[in-house]
Amino acid sequence: MDKAQSSKLSAERADRQKYHREHLLQYALLAVVFIFSLAILIQLTEMIPRLLVIFVLSAFYLGWGVWHHWEEKNLTRAHVLEYLLISTLIFVVLAFVFLGI
Repeated sequence: MDKAQSSKLSAERADRQKYHREHLLQYALLAVVFIFSLAILIQLTEMIPRLLVIFVLSAFYLGWGVWHHWEEKNLTRAHVLEYLLISTLIFVVLAFVFLGI
């Protein structure tokens, strides 16, 4: 491997590490919100508060995904649709698990 290729690989590795460092807080926030929401869902016994928590969690995920791509300046309709579908899936799965629908 020549010096130019080695330098290019080093630069790519540094860029990847910078990307992960910059986004670690964002992904940590997402994980904390999911864990906290699941802990609340386990503690709640009534249907309406559980439904509200599930809805807020799903809406948070949708908002977080749109915001994340907007910040990256690569937001497309496909990204919005993807996050909308996944947040809907999150809502449906959690509703089945915690509401017994």
